[in-house]
Amino acid sequence: MIWSIDNLLNDLNNISIPSESEFRDAIPKIISNIESNEEKLRETMSEETGMTTLASQKEIERTITSIETCLRIKCAPTEIVESDIPGSRLEIHHVPLGVIGIITPFNHPLNIPVQAILPALAVGNRVLWKAAHQCPKSSQLLTDLIRREGLPLIYGGSSVEVGQAIVESEIDGIVFVGGAAAGKDVAARCGIKKLVLELGGSDALLVLEDLRSDEKRLSNAIDIAIQGRFANSGQRCTSTKRILVEETISQQFVEPFVEKVKALPFGERKDALVGPLVSEESAIFIEKMFQDALAKGAVALVGGKREGRLVHPTVLVGVTPEMMIAREECFGPVASIMTFSGNDEAVRLTNDSTFGLTAAIMTGDRQRALELSGRLRCGGVIINGPTGLRAEWMPFGGFKESGYGRMGAVYLARELTTIKTILEC
Repeated sequence: MIWSIDNLLNDLNNISIPSESEFRDAIPKIISNIESNEEKLRETMSEETGMTTLASQKEIERTITSIETCLRIKCAPTEIVESDIPGSRLEIHHVPLGVIGIITPFNHPLNIPVQAILPALAVGNRVLWKAAHQCPKSSQLLTDLIRREGLPLIYGGSSVEVGQAIVESEIDGIVFVGGAAAGKDVAARCGIKKLVLELGGSDALLVLEDLRSDEKRLSNAIDIAIQGRFANSGQRCTSTKRILVEETISQQFVEPFVEKVKALPFGERKDALVGPLVSEESAIFIEKMFQDALAKGAVALVGGKREGRLVHPTVLVGVTPEMMIAREECFGPVASIMTFSGNDEAVRLTNDSTFGLTAAIMTGDRQRALELSGRLRCGGVIINGPTGLRAEWMPFGGFKESGYGRMGAVYLARELTTIKTILEC
């Protein structure tokens, strides 16, 4: 049969939509399928994306948590509401949209897909999935493990052709997770349909001066900054792209931060926090970013080197807002450190970005943290935790070019229904 989007949709429409109880019964079975294939999944992800042993293990653990979280979703509820019209009965039905096209990136080849696919299925939709071209084997394997339980999911493949066809088809909604430029293209071409975009980020972590007198909190802030920047080789939309340190504490923060970065395991080691990037093209782009910063006056205190797909963990100081590495999303292991003085400058530097996904504030001063949180233009603020920290059911998304709509199992499920009002007189 010649490939066409119509053929895929016809096949999809021939798969029955499960009842709420059938969907809930499928959840533990999907988890069991993943656990039984854990070694194969890890090997395949590492082969396709360069994901380290540590990162691939965490990916599977988080994927299982995301699947379990879908049991929180209340499937397409009906509300009985008191009406202002005498003698009437008002029912508000949350009904599925129909067919949802889901397009996902390479950096979390299991977790991001299940975070989108399962909430869509939970509320009675069918799903047509297009995965990243870098991880076709991982995606096909995940599809097989979900489809084994009879759910209405079809994997269209990982080609650009499939993605374009989904976007331009007459389906009912799209969930796109990926870069800002691609997200803008999807929005421009998709026509009138429900659209959820979870795009990039340039997340800032703010280190406030009160930590000068609290050695334990300062050490914790350094550890959180390292994990936030370098986990998964920095290839996360919510990784800490910019570290903003109050001037009065900058030396106390930077010196031990650099020493810990120097000690990070990286490369092909099984315990590596930083491994090869997904492609040499990606690594060359990161190298271009830090070379631009060095040419404009930044200083590399460690790293600043690339070997094929591997970018050495790098720390830059003297980074300024006009540098490429501060303006664009740095999807690699480079920590950009900037300094600020006072709340106004902290807010200005944090908000001086086309993105607005998450931010983090490290401090013992709760009132100051809350004041800053209210002024930051981003979808989430974490106080004394890493950028991106969340439970999988929580709402997740951003402002500006970080997208619109919300991920998070419970909240994405709401996005993928519409309201039908029945007024009985």
